Amino acid sequence: MKIEFRRNLPHIYAQDAIYSITFRLAGTIPYNIFQEYSELKRDLLKNGKVHLLKNLYNEHIDSYLDSSCAMNDWLMNVRIRDEVVSAINYYHLVHYKIIDYCMMPNHVHLIINTFGFDPIPLGNFLGSIKRHSARKANKILGRLGKFWPGESYDHLIRSRNELAETIDYVIHNPVKAVFVRNWEDWDGTYLNEKYLG
Repeated sequence: MKIEFRRNLPHIYAQDAIYSITFRLAGTIPYNIFQEYSELKRDLLKNGKVHLLKNLYNEHIDSYLDSSCAMNDWLMNVRIRDEVVSAINYYHLVHYKIIDYCMMPNHVHLIINTFGFDPIPLGNFLGSIKRHSARKANKILGRLGKFWPGESYDHLIRSRNELAETIDYVIHNPVKAVFVRNWEDWDGTYLNEKYLG
């Protein structure tokens, strides 16, 4: 297992692992929200409480993204969402198996399983997914500029219980944000049938 710090977040890379990943559109987190999160994160790291980073991220960043979905909702554009899904699917069965994903209006949740695949740093294929989908999305929108920020949040899932909780969190994100009543009704959600129930 290797821990690496890029930009602001710690990233743990392990061969044969399950990861929960969140990446968001550029400009979706105001500076003051991100600063508050960064300060709390530094305190957790300083005090050896790495295990609480996931909860901190969910409470500060993900909750803010859910509450501000109307401000930047490019992922509601079906053509853009299809490009992001296509980019994610491109590496399916090459570097990972997709367990699930959820396309929210301004961010993406993705859970992948890397067991049995050649080890490659997460940042390598995530960067490719983001570059490819950003190029296509900007073309669709007729714009230039940053589509995704450079940093993504990734979390190494360490138990079956944690995997079940994370899957539940991801698929119910549109329900929590009050877009739909049942997770199955959200067009941007995929769950590998092996993990149903």
